[in-house]
Amino acid sequence: MIIKNKIKYLLLGSVALLLSFGSCKKWDDHTAATAPSLNVTLLEQVKANPELSKFYEYLVKTGYDTVLASSKNLTVWAPDNAALQGLDANVVNDVEQLKLLIGNHIAALSYFTTEPNPEVSVRTLSKKNVIFKADAYGEASITSSDVFLKNGVLHTVDMAIRPKLNIWEYLNASDAALQKAQLNSLNYTERDLEKSEIIGYDQATGQPIYKEGIGLVTRNSFLNRHDISNEDSVYTYIVLTDEAYNAEKAKLGPYFNTPEPETTDSLANLNVISTLAIKGRFDANNLPATLYSEDDSVVYNLDKNAIVSTYNASNGVVLVMNKLDYDMVSKLKPVIIEGELSYTLQSSKTVQRRQRRNSTDIESPLYRSFFEDLLIENHGVSSFWVKYTRTLKSAKYKVYFRAVRDFNLVPPAGSTDITQFRQRIAFGSNTATDIPYYENVGVIDQGNGVYTPNYEEVYAGEYTVQEYGPTDVFLVANNVSTNGLNTLLLDYIKLVPVP
Repeated sequence: MIIKNKIKYLLLGSVALLLSFGSCKKWDDHTAATAPSLNVTLLEQVKANPELSKFYEYLVKTGYDTVLASSKNLTVWAPDNAALQGLDANVVNDVEQLKLLIGNHIAALSYFTTEPNPEVSVRTLSKKNVIFKADAYGEASITSSDVFLKNGVLHTVDMAIRPKLNIWEYLNASDAALQKAQLNSLNYTERDLEKSEIIGYDQATGQPIYKEGIGLVTRNSFLNRHDISNEDSVYTYIVLTDEAYNAEKAKLGPYFNTPEPETTDSLANLNVISTLAIKGRFDANNLPATLYSEDDSVVYNLDKNAIVSTYNASNGVVLVMNKLDYDMVSKLKPVIIEGELSYTLQSSKTVQRRQRRNSTDIESPLYRSFFEDLLIENHGVSSFWVKYTRTLKSAKYKVYFRAVRDFNLVPPAGSTDITQFRQRIAFGSNTATDIPYYENVGVIDQGNGVYTPNYEEVYAGEYTVQEYGPTDVFLVANNVSTNGLNTLLLDYIKLVPVP
């Protein structure tokens, strides 16, 4: 029995020893494969690869060889010799252009093909962004990947990726003369204090005197809102052909009618270009049914057949279009006049600015939301008015308002009716009667003497504004001086343009 156990232990020991030798062999193989790579720089790996000899030549020519030999952590997408074979001689012979090209294949930090999900925007040493996917770098396919080296990662690609223009650069190089001219007309010069040099102070005013020619920078009021020149922004931007631009201008011009033709023309131009930037990158072949302009939320329904050409910019996509389709109301924008804000009274009276709940039902989610309104009562003046001044387009407007009456809703003893009041909205003058009085403001008659607040906006009528510009909008009380019958109550007035 003892002998049998000894034999068994010897056999088990032999097996363990064999497994140990096998494991050591596998570990030796692993270290043999990886250790040399971790002692090799990116430059040495590129130089040792005959398929990358042309790329190595250009690294030396542009000075990027010292970068790839440094201790910096980098990722390189190296074009093979075939990819660089037909490179434009003008680029090869111009060191600056060649440096931009080669730098467009190098990025700080390590990027492995396991990272994109589905893509990553990589900032290159040429200060341009390139889309990196698991199997592609820009338009190039990755033929060899994830070679982990002493100072970074090396991939090989089958195409040289030239630095792309950003959207602003593309526009200024395009044939879209009208759009380009209008956008560049928004340039202005201002002083950047951080870049300026003070050489003294004016003794009369105490203001600093700046050195001439230093610190003045060019800005653009469009780019201040939608910076399509920023390499780190991502936009889908619409560029209109000159024909499409003129069509848009003719479409929008009537909404900016003024006594001065030059002012009308300027306003129309401004409104053609103001909403053509869409946040995010959208594929021209797979556009969503609805897109929204940045900030302004113009509702676009872009027709693929109207796309003349596209350009994949370094910071997004350009769609060159010969026609533009959008919801005109979203372009013209409804005007909301809040009752409790920015008003003028006919005369000094007590004004209540109330905060109210959006529902009296404690079980409703609206019970926990609030609004503010204006209430003027017991003022004793017939046709008392409140004036609001707003800039309106030359257009027809449907007029709505919201007034929530949540007070004095119980009829007096012996009656089935409460004391009702009426009010109207007038444009231009408090005596204008284009829109009639709205009766029984702010309540719903449920029948049998039961009244509840009306939380819905109601339609008051239509009004056409003849000229673009500031317009006085009046809320006018009942034409009686009896308190209770001439109350004014307003949450907001909404003016919805009719295309």
